[in-house]
Amino acid sequence: MRRNKLIVLLKNFIVYIEPNLPKFLIKYIELMIKLPSSYYSFYGEDAVIQGILDKYKFDNGEDFKLSYIDIGAWRPIKGSNTYFLYKKGMQGSVVEPNPYFKKLWDAVRPRDQYLQFGCSNSTKGNLQIFNSSAASNTMHLEFMNKISTEQQIKLSNQLVVDCLTLKEIILLHQKLTPTPFLLDIDIEGLDFEVINAFSFEKKLRPSLIMIEEWLDHNENINSSRIFKYLESRDYLLVGKTILTSIYIDKHSKLYSIV
Repeated sequence: MRRNKLIVLLKNFIVYIEPNLPKFLIKYIELMIKLPSSYYSFYGEDAVIQGILDKYKFDNGEDFKLSYIDIGAWRPIKGSNTYFLYKKGMQGSVVEPNPYFKKLWDAVRPRDQYLQFGCSNSTKGNLQIFNSSAASNTMHLEFMNKISTEQQIKLSNQLVVDCLTLKEIILLHQKLTPTPFLLDIDIEGLDFEVINAFSFEKKLRPSLIMIEEWLDHNENINSSRIFKYLESRDYLLVGKTILTSIYIDKHSKLYSIV
């Protein structure tokens, strides 16, 4: 602990005298004290979550212990919103109905609980597959037609998959770890349908929610049905990337940073 405080003091001192140093030393110092930059999300979602956790630690002097539920997980590293947490020693539950990815997750992220299910309010779903590793494979027919038309690609296969509700997934996750959790949900068109059917019982509430929220060019976030529903359930929008909205639970300790 004393060593860490000395390092912090040294860095603060270096920053104070930095402008008076030669240029080659300034560049070296900037590289030495730069913030960590190992992020994996497509649009910086994991960097936003890290910022929230850093703010909590700054305010409270301790880490916020967080697990995660990654629904529509796709790949274990590329484009993952949760891999940066896994690298920090955390673990969670990943939900992915496409059997193509199970071996990848078992090899790369063995601590995670892999649930080979779709997330739906029905017990079965028809997974529309463009190709086995596509990120846009979906159980939502309207979304499938939209992708097929806009990207001019055709389906290569359809697969009937078992599904779990959001509540069932959370209950399975809580058997793995009782810690507060981040819910990352990206299920290609079914996001609102699934979240709208969830009751947000006290013991099942995510501390943070990351959810894909598509907006039309002229649409304001305040008019989004996902925004309206989560706001009615005491969640506050704290971040927005190109495709993903990030909400914080007003009943969570994390809300103290707002």
